[in-house]
Amino acid sequence: MRIKHLKIFNTQLIITMLLTITCSIHSFAGDNPPVFIQFKGSAEQKVDSVIDILRGKLATNAQEALAIGHSIELYFNSHSQYVDKFCIVYNDIAVGYYIIGNYEKAIYYSLKALKFAGESENTSQEAIAYNSLGLIYVRMDMLDKGLYYFNKAIDIFKVLEDVYSLARLYTNIGSVYYLKNDWEKSINSLEKGLDYYTAIGKDTAGIVGTMLTLAAVHSYSGDTSISNEYLTKSESKLLGSSDYKSRIDLLITKCEIGTRWKKYDVVLKSAEEIIALSSPKGMKDQLMNGYMYKWQALEHMGNIPGAFKAYKEYVAMKDSLLDSEKLSEINKIQTNYEIEIRENKIFLLQKDKELLFQKGEAEKRKRLIWVILSILVVAISVFVYYILNNRLIKMRLEQQLLQEKINNSNKDLTNSALLIFQKNNLISLVKTELKIVRKAKNTEESHRQINILINKLNIETGVEKDRVTFYNHLDEKNRDFFYELDKKYPNLTSNEKKLAALIRLKYTSKEIAGVLGISHNSVNVNRYRLRKKMRLESEDDLEKLFGDI
Repeated sequence: MRIKHLKIFNTQLIITMLLTITCSIHSFAGDNPPVFIQFKGSAEQKVDSVIDILRGKLATNAQEALAIGHSIELYFNSHSQYVDKFCIVYNDIAVGYYIIGNYEKAIYYSLKALKFAGESENTSQEAIAYNSLGLIYVRMDMLDKGLYYFNKAIDIFKVLEDVYSLARLYTNIGSVYYLKNDWEKSINSLEKGLDYYTAIGKDTAGIVGTMLTLAAVHSYSGDTSISNEYLTKSESKLLGSSDYKSRIDLLITKCEIGTRWKKYDVVLKSAEEIIALSSPKGMKDQLMNGYMYKWQALEHMGNIPGAFKAYKEYVAMKDSLLDSEKLSEINKIQTNYEIEIRENKIFLLQKDKELLFQKGEAEKRKRLIWVILSILVVAISVFVYYILNNRLIKMRLEQQLLQEKINNSNKDLTNSALLIFQKNNLISLVKTELKIVRKAKNTEESHRQINILINKLNIETGVEKDRVTFYNHLDEKNRDFFYELDKKYPNLTSNEKKLAALIRLKYTSKEIAGVLGISHNSVNVNRYRLRKKMRLESEDDLEKLFGDI
């Protein structure tokens, strides 16, 4: 008997889910898919028209609704700028798959709707996706997972203050707890749903459906008075109403509760009314339920012929439904095959688009890398040029300063050497004149000449001091030269090294003789000895040799 009520509950879920899909959608741009061509007006008006058709087809022909939904999905794949619209269509496609029983696809599209709702910050569509997932998992008998998604949807609808959605969700949660035999939580949730429905005051089907579920729950929990109270309220609510579906749901609930309480006269009366309401509408599943309850009631009341007749009607209706279910299953397989082809086409288009995008991105990255490398090469070149140029300028300045310093030093050295040379010449002159004086006969004249020479010698008494200063200056300026000369020729004396330095400075033998205070012949002798110590040939150029050290 619980299975029968579950069937009612699932029928209500389908209706509920169809009602939850909103029509809040904006306009498309660009080329229209085929389904758009038949409409006139702006892009927004065309989209509204297509959504209305999709919504209507979901209530009548899920297969056609899915074809429309996938057509729009294909259009979206080439118009990614409308990402905020994706969640709406994906929620609709999920409903279509839910109706035809393809729960795996329904979950897939609900999750896609959830993803794009989050990206576009569309909290309303996000809550609808959560509600859809809850319905799907309940239908798959995964009740705890269904409750999880229902509660996620409730959290959002509370923030949005969407009373109508809260009413449906609490009713759904109460029905799930009913299936779990948790009467207390079921009653608590159903009463919350009923409070929200009552606050709205317009949804008779919602109010009646919730009260009928409460009546069933209370009947199972053993509280017959409250169960009867909700049945009575439901019946009063439907008085004068043309909602035959809610009326049939009321009668089925009365049959179920009556069977449980063994009130077979109530069951028989309700079953006959179900048959009377369902037969003109061609509602075979409800007709089968009506004949089943009638057969069971007549059998318990002892009317075997009537029970047998009702049983035959029940079996005939069941066989008819089985044939319909087989045909429906064939149609479902065909629909799934067609959908699979469309999805494969969509998948291939998506892959082509991704490949083109990746290729474009790769080209962009390649160009960007070349630009960055070019900029780096130019920047490094400029930097290196700047550093090298600065170093070159610095080296030139240092070389100029060093050259000026060397020139000044050489000038000082030359001046010192020239001074010594002049003084030596003067001394030689004095010596010559002294020899003349020595030969003079006039004593008075000799005294006069000697006095003159004394005065000259007094002026020149600093010659040795100047020579010492010159030698010190020569040693200081040729320290590196003397170091290298000692490494190559360690047996040279101090005077020989001085001679080498003067030759390196391109002094003539005469100038060297004046500086060193020796004769020109002595300089030549010293040159010869220097060559011998250095083991040089006569043709070796001393000036070039010392200049290279």
